[in-house]
Amino acid sequence: MKRVIAFVFALALTASLSGMALAQAPAAAPAPAPAVDDAAPAPTGEKAFKVLDANGDGKVTKEEFMAAAQKRAAARYDKLDTQNKGYLTKEDFTAARGKAREKAEARKAKKAAAPQQ
Repeated sequence: MKRVIAFVFALALTASLSGMALAQAPAAAPAPAPAVDDAAPAPTGEKAFKVLDANGDGKVTKEEFMAAAQKRAAARYDKLDTQNKGYLTKEDFTAARGKAREKAEARKAKKAAAPQQ
């Protein structure tokens, strides 16, 4: 849930920043967005901006933003489509949710077993 909140925050932040960037003079074509590792948590703050600002000009264009979002969405789709069918079913979503729940429970158990400082 924290990853989702962090990602939504990063999207909202970059959406507002991209609006300002669109008011600027047109920029050169953006470089390809960096590869996205879906297993890693979504970056936040300064790191999120750097990831989205593919060409490093200090501005996130709509194209840069959409390219990063598309790569992340493609990575998530591939993770859900475990059998490479080319489509998703309700069962795919249910299985993914079950795996996520198991991981969350394992993290919770590990945290509970860790010595308190």
